Amino acid sequence: MDRADRFIGSPLAAALRLTTTDVLGIFKVYRTTYYNWKGSTEKENGRKYMLAQEDLQIKGKLLEIVECIGYVPGSRTFYTYLIRDYGLRVSILRCRRLMEEMNLEPINGRPPSYKAAKEKGTHCHPCAAVENLVLQDFYRGPRKIILTDITYLYIKDFHAVIYLCVFYDCFTKEALGWSVRKDMTTELVKEAYRMMMVDHGHELRGAKVVIHSDQGSQYTSTTFKQLLHDEGFVQSMSERGNSQDNAPMESFFGRMKERILNLIALCQDFGTAKRLIYGYLNDYNNKHYQYYLAGLTPVEFYEYTQTGIYPLAEYFGVKASELGTQKQLIDARIAASRKRNEAEREAYRKRREQEQHNLKLTPNLQVLRDQSVLKRRLSFQERAKNRAEAKIEALKRVLEKTKIALAFIESAGAEILRDLKDPYRWRCYPELAYVYDMNGMY
Repeated sequence: MDRADRFIGSPLAAALRLTTTDVLGIFKVYRTTYYNWKGSTEKENGRKYMLAQEDLQIKGKLLEIVECIGYVPGSRTFYTYLIRDYGLRVSILRCRRLMEEMNLEPINGRPPSYKAAKEKGTHCHPCAAVENLVLQDFYRGPRKIILTDITYLYIKDFHAVIYLCVFYDCFTKEALGWSVRKDMTTELVKEAYRMMMVDHGHELRGAKVVIHSDQGSQYTSTTFKQLLHDEGFVQSMSERGNSQDNAPMESFFGRMKERILNLIALCQDFGTAKRLIYGYLNDYNNKHYQYYLAGLTPVEFYEYTQTGIYPLAEYFGVKASELGTQKQLIDARIAASRKRNEAEREAYRKRREQEQHNLKLTPNLQVLRDQSVLKRRLSFQERAKNRAEAKIEALKRVLEKTKIALAFIESAGAEILRDLKDPYRWRCYPELAYVYDMNGMY
């Protein structure tokens, strides 16, 4: 059929003055069969052309999304933005295909060979640690569990470190308060906490909210504990060295670094980096649609959980009036979370009970262990003191030698002074031998 079609339009058929009927007769093809095939082919080619034009339009929208949010997201995020901002219902698979055709790779902003210079963390004494009240059961409802943590970021082409503290509602995925400083102190946490209370204190006070963190010294400080106590919050802490106990917070920081870590590294001063981070977090809360928040931003999703009214006229083609209630959504998420983390929580609970049981059975061993820790610390400080005293004495001796050298130079004649303009001639004078004691000080 295809050969007959090509011959009909060929120069040879025109030269021989062969009609379409003549050519079909030569190739023994019925006229009705040929024209049916011809019509279906033209229709198929037309459909392919239309799909190709649609792909071009969608690719343009994908570039606009990248320009708007400042990074290349995954296919699910593109899918959500196309619905929210453009009203286009494009499947996730199609988004993924178009991303491959455009060579759009979801960003990964972590420098692969750069090792972090994060300050070393400290932990609570096992008998003084705050109990873990969350047990990885994060999704109890909006404003029920607030996670917090500190991460580090790099500016000046990865040559300087700054620190970011965030308070995060893991149910609505909303950053409630944050702070950026050059040092990782309790004040960093307090600034983020104060921002959260100014903007969301009316949502949190009197609700027995759990504030969950790791065992960092910033969170175990007396001043921070007093802040939580004054507002009626319940403090909870992860098990030592177990990042899974604060997994949503770690995930939040991971996604944020993938999106803006390289941009922050381009900032040449602290003030610029701080403005960029604040701008990102504000956009994240109010403009970043999330696939797992039913296509809403974190702020919109919190409002939805409080009112039960979806903020759009339709939900992926379904009218808002046809959606379930707020309670159904919350109950479903809680049930799914508990089922997913039930085994981990049970294992953690047994391990924690065993640790407490062991401590109760052998308190003398715990005290002996504490004595060992204190003795090691004391021994280290004594050695450091002895080394420091020895260095001080050595420096004093060199300083005395410089006084002798200065006296020698002041009494030297013109010929010696001319000789000393050549630095390699200093070694010829024993009075100036102190310079060898200063190797490594410049």
